[in-house]
Amino acid sequence: MVDLSTIPNAPIKVIFAIHFFLCCWGVQGTWSPNSYFFYNLLFFLTLMWAIQCKDSVEPVEMALFIGVASIILDIIVITVCFPYDRTSNRFSVGMAILNLLIRPVTSMLLYRVHADRSGASGAFSNNLGGLFGATGQRAPYEDIDSVHQIVPGVHSSGAHHDRSNSPAMFAPSGPDNKSPPTYHG
Repeated sequence: MVDLSTIPNAPIKVIFAIHFFLCCWGVQGTWSPNSYFFYNLLFFLTLMWAIQCKDSVEPVEMALFIGVASIILDIIVITVCFPYDRTSNRFSVGMAILNLLIRPVTSMLLYRVHADRSGASGAFSNNLGGLFGATGQRAPYEDIDSVHQIVPGVHSSGAHHDRSNSPAMFAPSGPDNKSPPTYHG
């Protein structure tokens, strides 16, 4: 028996293989519309992206989102396009139904991969790592119009306290002492 713990990204590869075979059998018949092929293709592309980017959370989030959305899309496609007449299409739609029944399980596996990659602990991580916009951690409000801004060389009263940043300090001190012309604009 193959030890899956030695294979990198094993859960994602297993999810890819299961859905690949079931989707291939699901699109063999004439019953399935192009949309079924399209959103499953997007799902496979995000899974391959997740396999390639081993430490990134984004591809797993996208695969998880497309996988969960595919549950709803599969239900709609199968109910609208279910073939009642041909037996050759029934095998194909049967594989699509089996694919639909496996999607919640593989979505939970993708969620576990997401939690592992993001370092989240507990049953549910905060907002799926920023999938819905919020990151969970906010910096305190900083008033940029505050009068308490620190300007080098100027006291809060506006008087200069040291001349270390004066223009004379930056004057050229080379052998010919040439300085650029002053700007009077």
